[in-house]
Amino acid sequence: MVPKGGKGKYNVTVPDPFGMTKRENSAAQKKKKTLRQNWLDEDAKAKKKEEDAYRAMNFKANNIPRSTTQPRY
Repeated sequence: MVPKGGKGKYNVTVPDPFGMTKRENSAAQKKKKTLRQNWLDEDAKAKKKEEDAYRAMNFKANNIPRSTTQPRY
C-alpha cells in the first residue's frame, strides 16, 4: 500500500513553482489601484449618494381635480 501524499486518484505529484518565478510584490500590487478603478469607485459613490438623496425625498400625490368626477352633460 502506497501512502497517500499526492493528489487525486493516482497519487500524482504536484510540483511547487521555483522561487524565481514567484512574484515578490504581489501584496503591494494588489493594494495599488489604477486610475480607472479610482474613477469607478468615485462614480459609484456619487451615484449612491444621488440615489440616497432621491430616496430621502417625501412624495406626496396631488388630489384628483373636481372636474374629473363632475358630470358635464
